Amino acid sequence: MSDIYILGLQYGSGAGTENAVSSQLKVRVGYFGLCAQRNVETQWFCASGEQGIKSVIVESDADPLGIIEIAANFKKDVIFSGLL
Repeated sequence: MSDIYILGLQYGSGAGTENAVSSQLKVRVGYFGLCAQRNVETQWFCASGEQGIKSVIVESDADPLGIIEIAANFKKDVIFSGLL
């Protein structure tokens, strides 16, 4: 269900060459959970909360801007059953 979402956040850091992205993270927030994709070639990982996503993306520098936490806070503070 990674194609149905309310909010999408992403960033990438390039290696300094044309169109070369060495690290990329996309996070999507849906009604029932979060989905994250590390690089374009990898699959989406979905979980009901922040800890489930962080357990899959285990590298310490995987989310230097904290968009997984931002997405989890958005889901917790903004999305409610009345939106359904």
